[in-house]
Amino acid sequence: MNYNRKIMRLELSAEKALNGGYYYAELLLPAADYEIKDAMHRTRAVGRENTVEVSILECDILPELQDIRLDTFSLDELNFFAKRLVSLTDEEMPVFYAVTDEVFRAADNDGLVSIKDLINCTYGLDTVP
Repeated sequence: MNYNRKIMRLELSAEKALNGGYYYAELLLPAADYEIKDAMHRTRAVGRENTVEVSILECDILPELQDIRLDTFSLDELNFFAKRLVSLTDEEMPVFYAVTDEVFRAADNDGLVSIKDLINCTYGLDTVP
């Protein structure tokens, strides 16, 4: 599968350890492992990955992601989700939109959306009538 088409733009930020402030990096998904490692190096967060804040700035396929909070801090999960989105066919996309609409409405009281639910929505779309 070709993952050259970048559909999601993230901003990573990590607090500077000594004098306050933040380091920032931009990352386009889907990304290769070396691109994720490079972004982590630019935020000086290697070894403290769980302190990195991730903001979705843009998503071509699913613009709703810009307005919600995901229940994950894992770049690997977000990257996998982006890979799944890129792999969807033109016939699967309308079904995907219909299914994810329900996921966004079912967000809990905190407005958190499950990344696992979104990933699961990318499977079996050819069987939905």
